[in-house]
Amino acid sequence: MTNFMLSFVVFIEPSPTQQGALRILKNKAGKMFVGKMSSSKASKWKREFIAKVRQHAPAVPLDCPLEIEIGFEYPFLKKHKDDDLDGIIAKTTRPDLDNLEKMVLDGLVEAGVMKDDALVCSKRSHKLFSSEGPRITIDISLCTW
Repeated sequence: MTNFMLSFVVFIEPSPTQQGALRILKNKAGKMFVGKMSSSKASKWKREFIAKVRQHAPAVPLDCPLEIEIGFEYPFLKKHKDDDLDGIIAKTTRPDLDNLEKMVLDGLVEAGVMKDDALVCSKRSHKLFSSEGPRITIDISLCTW
């Protein structure tokens, strides 16, 4: 398994919303606790992402040190000039790259691709506008160091 690599593309718009922030909430009995408010948009996106990733999951979740590269590609916007549409344009607006990564890594665990996202020892990612978007590209390999 020295040259193992799992590479796939998920055709989905990268998550437009971030995960819920910690808040003080009340349960039905009125007792207060710290929890996350879940956005219905984020929950819907996560369910769709997990369903699409499951078809690429190995028979047994990966349980070894991993390297991962994630590409978040968005479709060009109307404001992008026609001459820019041949290449790629960096996306420097929200959502933040670290929030996108967290949503994907959590989804990979829930879809059964890897046992735990703590197994990721090396990570590269980018977000950009491209003619290939919307999509998320994912390349997972064994950690080589």
